[in-house]
Amino acid sequence: MKFILPVVLLFQFVNAFSQKVTSSCIAPDDIIKLYQSDADRLTITKFKTTNSPYLDSVQIPKAHSDTFLRALLAVYNASALPCRDSIVSLYNIHCFPYINLNDITIVADPNTQWMKNLKDNVTPTGNTYIDNLISKFKLKKVSYSENNPNPPGHLVRFKAEVNCNIEALKTAFKKDINVYSAYASSIIGDGSRIGATIQSDYVQLDYQYRWGDCPAGCIYNHHWIINVYYDCSVELVSNYGDLYNSSNLFFNTMPRLSVYPNPVTNELTVYGLNPLFRYKILDIQGQLLEEGITYNGHISSFDAFYSGLYLLQVFIDDQIFSFRILKE
Repeated sequence: MKFILPVVLLFQFVNAFSQKVTSSCIAPDDIIKLYQSDADRLTITKFKTTNSPYLDSVQIPKAHSDTFLRALLAVYNASALPCRDSIVSLYNIHCFPYINLNDITIVADPNTQWMKNLKDNVTPTGNTYIDNLISKFKLKKVSYSENNPNPPGHLVRFKAEVNCNIEALKTAFKKDINVYSAYASSIIGDGSRIGATIQSDYVQLDYQYRWGDCPAGCIYNHHWIINVYYDCSVELVSNYGDLYNSSNLFFNTMPRLSVYPNPVTNELTVYGLNPLFRYKILDIQGQLLEEGITYNGHISSFDAFYSGLYLLQVFIDDQIFSFRILKE
């Protein structure tokens, strides 16, 4: 449905709904992978807001994460839900602020034998405690750097093959006396997001589409409040916030473009257009990281980027189409 607004103004729109639709909490592996990180981020956020004892756990408890994952999958599968296409297809809403789940860098004494072994790609390193962390959380060394801007210490960057509570992992690494510090990559700015609370009968999800100068803090915001019941039925209970004018909010006169997978690990594919097009990749601050031309619709350079939020711009004739891309 396309709304026609006669003037270019922003309005506050409020609507309420009370209609359950049946859905399913079961999905193919690629869709589960698409929302698993959202579920894990919602779990960590819940632990922070409730000051849960699980906040010190590096491993994200599956029972907690699965509660959010089932709710997210139910919304994804709810084809009869009035706002489903906006949330899933048009705006591709995922969690923000972006909580790092896989990337950690430690700064440690380069004179220890275990650091020398890491530098030379020798594993196990000989440090039982460090080796246990590497093995337990499936950490792979990404890089070793002697160029530490804040000496002493050399830098070792790891990437976890499984999602972790990186804040807790930082604390775990720093228990070794030769590890001076640990940090995770992060991003600044603002963006669309998902909020969640767990109630006795349902999980309530707050999908927010945010826009307008988001690198400095989004100006405008629209909410869809959805209850997901434990039988996987779904109910849109509220729909409110700012509205664009029609030329900006609705894109049904434009090509139906989509990107997959998003979040991405290595290669991204743009669907819905001729596979030959020009593109740019920018960071959240708008700095150009890469530009080029693809001849097959695939962009395979994301494995070179740190985990975080990026902007992909696709150029078609005189139009620019932008996508927020999460790199895991």
